[in-house]
Amino acid sequence: MTPSVHNAMRKYLPVLLLTCAVIGCGYRLERRQDVNYVGGAFTKADAIAIPLLRNATIQPDLEKIVTEALITRLQGSGMNVTGKSSARLILSGKLTDYNPRNALSYNKFQQIQEYRLVITAQFSLLDVQSGNTVWQSGSLSASAEYLLGQDAIATLDAERSAQRVAADRLAQSILGQWEAF
Repeated sequence: MTPSVHNAMRKYLPVLLLTCAVIGCGYRLERRQDVNYVGGAFTKADAIAIPLLRNATIQPDLEKIVTEALITRLQGSGMNVTGKSSARLILSGKLTDYNPRNALSYNKFQQIQEYRLVITAQFSLLDVQSGNTVWQSGSLSASAEYLLGQDAIATLDAERSAQRVAADRLAQSILGQWEAF
């Protein structure tokens, strides 16, 4: 080993080892747990209630599926989901449109084999203490795909599964908007 290579190794080896140690220990930067909104900020520890959404679509029980997905996703993100009586915030919403039959793909006989369903909703967040609406989503849409089943029952089952996926995507969309503040 030449003296110049040896000197370079002595100079850069500690930096390389420190870099490997930092990367290897799992250190990473994370966002703060505060979410800002008009009029202040709330943390994931603040109690939030999610009452059953209003359903302005003709699809029965869709409000239950989306409400359940919201509760599950927000709890999974570390938020304190609670009942209205102990909530600081109330997330309410209205399902405004449901389109389950957007043809996505066809077979070689030009028959539909896959659909995309779309759920559209609007949400708002109320600060219980002030009585002010502190956040509104505008119109949010989420979609999911499903295959046409061998019979009507299989197709309905596939559609129900896709509803749950789209509902979870709506919930993710809300969290994404909150994190963007």
